[in-house]
Amino acid sequence: MKNWGVYMMKFKTIAAGALLSLSLFSLTACGSSQAYLSGAYSTSYYGTGITYTFSEETVTTQFFVGGFQVGSYEGTYSLNDDRDQITFTFDTSQLPSGTSLPAGMTSLGGTFSFQQGDGYIVIGQVRYDLTEADPAPSGQNSTPSYTEGADPAKDNGGAAPASLQLNLPEAYSIQYNVHEEFGVSRDYTLMMTKCADGYFFDFGDTGERYLFLQLDSGKYLQYQYDANSGQYAPSLLTPEIQQQIDAGVMTLDMVSMDASVVSGYAARITSNFDLYRLFPHALQYVGDETVLGIQCQQFTASFAEPWGQQNAAVWVDPATGLCMRAEYQYQAPTSISGTRQLECSLWETDHITLPVAP
Repeated sequence: MKNWGVYMMKFKTIAAGALLSLSLFSLTACGSSQAYLSGAYSTSYYGTGITYTFSEETVTTQFFVGGFQVGSYEGTYSLNDDRDQITFTFDTSQLPSGTSLPAGMTSLGGTFSFQQGDGYIVIGQVRYDLTEADPAPSGQNSTPSYTEGADPAKDNGGAAPASLQLNLPEAYSIQYNVHEEFGVSRDYTLMMTKCADGYFFDFGDTGERYLFLQLDSGKYLQYQYDANSGQYAPSLLTPEIQQQIDAGVMTLDMVSMDASVVSGYAARITSNFDLYRLFPHALQYVGDETVLGIQCQQFTASFAEPWGQQNAAVWVDPATGLCMRAEYQYQAPTSISGTRQLECSLWETDHITLPVAP
């Protein structure tokens, strides 16, 4: 994937300051029990995914970015007698450190609050859903996250956050205007179009623009925008390869991408759709407000974590579950802080076509 280094740097910057320094990464170990877990549990956010695969005594932790595995580590775990805490232990000599760790991570090991429900577990404040073994989360839709308990909106007129589910049409075009301040101030746009013909992505912060045209086989042919020529060119379908295809030596599928890869690109935008479900325990309904002509429900969240204070405000379309506006703030005990704001400036669902044809 082109500009991979740029994307990884962007991802690390965003994740460190946008409520994604998750609580499963930073405490110290204690407690043990004979109780054990079994199976694989996954979550995804901002185009990344984490999967814990448990056996009777061991755990494998896998990290994914854009659908690709970027790390896999084996360790042990234990549950306390009340099964409300879990402790992870890894051989530190086999672990990466510093900038080699996935974004927002300071340590793999530690003791965290734990809850188990029907088909899911909650580690710290993050829900992981039971899935097939060794999955590679694509991020096409972020994983629903809800810790059971009192609904913070129940008594003050708003829909309970747990009831907000993404319910998107088959075709749509969306654009977010983004403002970030993490040491450096940045403003850019993210745009995505999805329809029966394929996908269009414009990652305004990196200058990347892609078209993915769906083939009859279900795979996708990738076209990348060339700023010098002002045109889209196939990323892999060179004239030489086209000659091989015409001669029957190769097929178009050989230079096309699986849907899971396209989902990795999509996650860089779709993970914004329902990020509020990463912290439903803290959401408080405060009223309704119109965003882009849509009457949205506004929720706020404020809570302390070991690494600092987290504050958020989100405006959600109750009909689709789509986040139309969001403001995230992070303040560490030190002087480190960050802000990320996004607002939907385009949401169309009728007569959707890809904006550019190669």
